[in-house]
Amino acid sequence: MAYPVINRCLVPLLLGLVLLPASAETLEQAWSQALGSSRTLKAEARKVDAASEQRHAAQAAAGPVVSLQGNWLKLEREPKARMDLSPLTSGLPLPLRGLLPGSMEASLSDDQVTLAEARISLPVYTSGRLTHLHDAAQAAEQAAQYGEERTRQDVKLDVAEAYFNVLRARDAEQVARELLTSLSAYRRDVGNFYQKGLVARGDVLGADVAVADARQKLIAAGQAASVARAAYNRLLGLAVWSAGEPRRGELPARTAQPAATYRVGRKPAAGTGGAGRLVQFAGGQGQKREGGSRAASGRVCLVHLSG
Repeated sequence: MAYPVINRCLVPLLLGLVLLPASAETLEQAWSQALGSSRTLKAEARKVDAASEQRHAAQAAAGPVVSLQGNWLKLEREPKARMDLSPLTSGLPLPLRGLLPGSMEASLSDDQVTLAEARISLPVYTSGRLTHLHDAAQAAEQAAQYGEERTRQDVKLDVAEAYFNVLRARDAEQVARELLTSLSAYRRDVGNFYQKGLVARGDVLGADVAVADARQKLIAAGQAASVARAAYNRLLGLAVWSAGEPRRGELPARTAQPAATYRVGRKPAAGTGGAGRLVQFAGGQGQKREGGSRAASGRVCLVHLSG
């Protein structure tokens, strides 16, 4: 019995595809993964660490400074002192003069010289220079911290936009798929009616055009969803083909707001005389009342839909 032969080169690829990490599903998980893999944020964190070390260095500049220094010298020969005794022996008789040396030499040290020095210095008055250096380093550290927080918020904003872009693209793809299914069923019905002579040939051609257009829209929606998913995975530090997608769920906790209500009414469109739709949103006690009065709390949003 013959068995299919699997190329050994495909085994690591298949294992890699199976073991690919799944992308985050909730927005909180996406934020956590993106913040942990963002190289820009890591660079900002290193800037904060560098600014902190600069502040410690400026603070240490006001303390005592201990310096040690040592030297070792090797001389060609020993240093000696030579004393000439001839002036002392010149007045002596010749027999005695021959008994005394004409000069004397004495070694001052050996041919190796070792020097050591220890020094302690403490700034007493610098006209405020050290204080200002410390303040400047502290301000630079705070600026680096603000830059890190700004980068963190930028990363979270980019991830949130990519997160909802994937959801919108997926919904658009689903709508395009349902539209194609509906138009395909419509084309089938029109074809049956044409075979029975109930509709004209132009209706069949129109249905074919609608189905082809819906199929093209589905392809475009699928490509847009793939691009949105790849951008989302890139922000999370994953491969563009990683498995897993954002899912609908509860958004991150935020300050509680009054439940929103809305009211729909009719209003003539400005300048056209036609009818428009007036949608009024109000939060909690902020709903607009008759006569123009409104409660102190809450918000009101008026949206005019014409057409």
